[in-house]
Parts: sequence; structure tokens; C-alpha cells
Amino acid sequence: MNHLFQVHSSTTYHSALAVCRFKKLTWSDCFFVPIRGFVCSDLPEGASVVQLSARSGIVDLSLRTLRKNLYTLHKADKELEDLMKGERFEFYVPQTWHDTSHLTLSHKLCAGFSYLEEGWTSYYKFGGIERAYPTKERSLLAHTLRLLFFRNRLPSNLSFFHQGYRVAYGLTDMSFPHWEHRVVLGLPDSLKVLSDSGTETSPVLVFDALVELGKASIESVVYAVSKLLDRLVEANTSFLRYKFHGAQTDETSKSRLNELFESYETRIQIEELAAETVLEEMVSSENFIMYTFNSAAGLYASLAGRKVISINEFVLEADPAYEHEVKSLPDVFPSLIRNVSAETEATETSHLVGSN
Repeated sequence: MNHLFQVHSSTTYHSALAVCRFKKLTWSDCFFVPIRGFVCSDLPEGASVVQLSARSGIVDLSLRTLRKNLYTLHKADKELEDLMKGERFEFYVPQTWHDTSHLTLSHKLCAGFSYLEEGWTSYYKFGGIERAYPTKERSLLAHTLRLLFFRNRLPSNLSFFHQGYRVAYGLTDMSFPHWEHRVVLGLPDSLKVLSDSGTETSPVLVFDALVELGKASIESVVYAVSKLLDRLVEANTSFLRYKFHGAQTDETSKSRLNELFESYETRIQIEELAAETVLEEMVSSENFIMYTFNSAAGLYASLAGRKVISINEFVLEADPAYEHEVKSLPDVFPSLIRNVSAETEATETSHLVGSN
């Protein structure tokens, strides 16, 4: 039996490796499919990194593209069959909110699929994810076209977590809460604090793709970051590092943020972390405060014992509609991530106590 893992981040990759070790799989039977530009580093000897390139050739569905897409589907199925050398495989995926995942799990050689932990989305009760990622309802026309193109290979409505999974593999006791067929693998060493790290280093601001996903306007994000910068300057913080999210593709929005950072250059030194920086691993060896919106990096930093502060409240001040996003977060979020206003109040109270 072969095992096919779709990974897009350090967390999903480490989850996949943990599954392999838990199931005592033979590495030569393990195939990793990186997407979104992710690079699988330190691949165990014998395991393979593969690309399923043919799937990307599927275009918008219409009667005009029917022949092209049917050919592409045949080509994609053949590509996967050749890769598996005609043998059955199990498919492991973070979520099923994309048609390409369903084309893989509905392949004639697929023996079943399981979920890998990927971040905050893995911390909802089954069905609770609908608060943040509602099921994509298909129109009658869209459903009819999908039947023409793909027969019964795609569901009529697209859910973030499709039913029919075999196992949900989580990294902590809080992962996949109250799910059936859940297995807790434990955090890998790369996501644990390996040393006390002593002196606190400069804080890190971690962005989310809020603008690209339509969750917040760039104006409200700029407002939130400027308010954070004012707080840091007031607290005599001399250096801030930041990292853009890999899905932040709107260059205009990133330009607005960079302009904001430049306007503060005489008051605080600000530096961008390289795109390949793995924040989840960085927290294991460096002691720093992480400021986030809703980043999954904050989840693992908090689990590693680091202080993580969300600036969601600042976004809310500029955009009241953002409250829907805040209320859509998993129930465990407030117990792991500190609120920026509560953190400020605690700091001010301690200063008052100290002055008495």
C-alpha cells in the first residue's frame, strides 16, 4: 500500500512525517505532494517528493471547455496511476475545500483518506468549521456541469471537511475536538521549546492573508499595525521583525504596509523576515513575543510556551464587520492567545503596583 500526503506548510509536513512514524510506514511507500510553493526539507531517505501537475490543467467549467477538461481529467488520473505504479494508496490531506483534493480521493486506486493537522482549522469540533468556512453551495447549473465533466467524482456541495474520512491525525489533545476516529500524535521536537532560551529577543509581527481572503480591508489592517507600532514605540521597543503570509499576494496591500513601516523608521527599527523562515520552528530555540491576527504560527508558539498577543481588537476598532471573523475562531483561541487590550491593562496595573 502506498501513502500520498498533500502538504502546504511546515505544520502539515511535520504532521505527515508524524503519521509515517506512528504507523511505522516504509519510507519508500511514502509520497509527499507539496503545494503553494512549500518545500519539503530533510526528507527521510527513501521517501519521495512528487508533483501532480496535470490536475492544474483543469479550467473553468463550461460546455465550451468540456472536451479539454475531460482530456485533462484523464491525463491527471493516468499521472497518478503511473506514480502509484497501479497500486492502491491512502490519501492524507489537511482539508477538502478544493476540487483537486476530491479528484485525488475519488481516484479508482484511492483506498480512503484521512486528515492532517494544519493549524487553527484543526481545532474546531466537526461541523464547527462552518462558522469560518461555510459549505460552498453549488447551483443546479454548476452541479450539472460537474456531473458532465467528472461524473460522481466531485460532491454537489463543497465542505471544508468532507465526511467519510478514516482518521483525523492531530498533534495535541485539543486537536479535532470530539471527532470520531481521532489519533493524537504529539508535537514533534521542531514545535517544542528545546531550551529556555534565556534573554527575550525582539518581537515578531505575523501577518495573515486577511485582505486576500476578503476578511478585512487593507485600511483596517494598516490602522491595526500603526496602533501596535505606537504601543511598541511608547514601550521603548527598539526593534520589530515581521513576516508576511505566503498567501499575501496583493502587492498594493503589501506596499501600503511597507510604506507604513518606512514612516516609523526614525522611531523603531523594523525588519522583514525571509519568506522561507519557519516561525513554528523558530519558537523552539528563541524566546520572543509574537504579535498576530489569527495566524496558526501563534497557535504553535503558544503551545511551545511563548507569549502570543492578537491585535484583532485594533482591526475591530477600524472595521466593526470584522467581528464576524473574530467570532468564527475556534473556541480554544481565547485560552491560548492573549488579547492586546487585556495585555496592556495587565502591564499598566503591574507598573502601578510597582510604583507604590
